[in-house]
Amino acid sequence: MFEKENIVKVLKLGDATYRQWFDTLIDVLEALDLDEFIKDFKFERSPTDPPITTKEKNRIAKTRNIIKQSISKEDLEGLMDCKNPKEMIAELERKYRGPGAKSAWELLKDLDSIKYDGSIQRLFSRLRQLYAAFNDKGIKMPHHIINSKVRSVLPQEYSDVCKMLDMYNGGRKESEYMSDKHAVVKSSKIDQRRFVSPSPSLSLVSTSSIKFLADCGASFHIVNNRSMLMNIRKTNGSIRTLSGEIQNPEQGEMNCQLFTGERWIPMVIKDVFFVADQPFNLIAIGKICSNDGIHEMTNKDGMTIYHNQNPILVGKWSNDYANIIELLIKVDETTLTNVVNVAVDSLACWHERFGHFSTRTIAKMIRQKRVDGI
Repeated sequence: MFEKENIVKVLKLGDATYRQWFDTLIDVLEALDLDEFIKDFKFERSPTDPPITTKEKNRIAKTRNIIKQSISKEDLEGLMDCKNPKEMIAELERKYRGPGAKSAWELLKDLDSIKYDGSIQRLFSRLRQLYAAFNDKGIKMPHHIINSKVRSVLPQEYSDVCKMLDMYNGGRKESEYMSDKHAVVKSSKIDQRRFVSPSPSLSLVSTSSIKFLADCGASFHIVNNRSMLMNIRKTNGSIRTLSGEIQNPEQGEMNCQLFTGERWIPMVIKDVFFVADQPFNLIAIGKICSNDGIHEMTNKDGMTIYHNQNPILVGKWSNDYANIIELLIKVDETTLTNVVNVAVDSLACWHERFGHFSTRTIAKMIRQKRVDGI
């Protein structure tokens, strides 16, 4: 018996929801052969019934004590008049799941008032408890509300977690959103990632100022600058992106160079979509690896993509975003730079023509294709 008592423990009611607490209580009582005292044990005896034995009284007392040890002092005070474990359970259920339980409105107020207290694990834990409490009341909330709430209350030092969630969930169906378990594991590694030094060989490589991020969950490539592409064509249908659903997006080929870890090699990446307001250039790793002979490996140093066992592209863990890999891809920036320079040089002329409108307004009009000729 002593060995059994050392391996069982009931969650603290209040730290856990009633459902979670009761589930562990059942496990503990079953492990100690005491579960009958909250189920079908007959406490009220008639004159013809055999009396409760001394051994049974000892086991009942142990059951009562296990329950008392797992609740707060306030709850304990409310159970002082309960005669047996079944009455104790009935009273706790009345408080936490019956008329005495918090209303949905009170739970919503609790959800609104949640703050970050220095521990991201505690933040996730508290939100999971609230989610379970809503579920106990028959209110089914979307599970990704946990990550959404975490994102809204995290301090600035966790901004890379927020960006990671945006990148992961953007363009995906709701059923494929990042789980809270996945998110808490990722976020707990942030501080560790800050102290990981990049590979010396990669830090010496001169790469393009335009960043390409590896997206292992995407099914298509996306760039946010049309001038990166050639052989551009209109497509039918739609794609889901961080900027929302895009109808009939343009698609083309991108001339670039890939760094193998030792040298740059020329490459043409096909079927690349153009999305103007996309905050990142994304390369779909799964799409690349769908070609024969190509696979990828990821470790603490970054990612390497192989073709027939020979490396053709490497990536390093980003210094700007947690758990995101930046691929070492270069594009010809001469054309892109010229486009920018022409626009900047021409803004002064347009500034005069438009009666000294702000350059920011003019730039917005150009992006929306309200003017052309620059």
